[in-house]
Amino acid sequence: MPTKKATSSVPQHMYFGETHGRVRLAPPKKFADFPDLLDMQTQGFASFLEKYLDKLFDDINPVNDIAGERLGLTITEIKVSQPIDPVETCKKKELTYGGIISGKMKLYDNETKKVLFNKRINIGILPLMTKWGSYIIN
Repeated sequence: MPTKKATSSVPQHMYFGETHGRVRLAPPKKFADFPDLLDMQTQGFASFLEKYLDKLFDDINPVNDIAGERLGLTITEIKVSQPIDPVETCKKKELTYGGIISGKMKLYDNETKKVLFNKRINIGILPLMTKWGSYIIN
């Protein structure tokens, strides 16, 4: 037995479409856009790199020689490089997705104030956050 089309009894101005045999008489409700739940985490990490990484090293500067307190060391101008390897490579090779932390190291004699060493050095690798808000750590 043939079925009747559902739109025949529904006035045209109230008909919004048919889905899987069901007639929709009202437009679909539009809700607010889904919020970016990782936004706070990604902004926090960006803030750490921009503001707080320098403050972290400022808290330990200067480092003095414990034995004789003759030598002093300061690390300034902290920078983090771009990622060493792309995300895909880090996943395949089980590497840390990170950048190299470097800074200007100054070694000096506390008594004579003579600078013994003054160059940019690599301090270590800082794990970086991916664009998805996660970390890849070996």
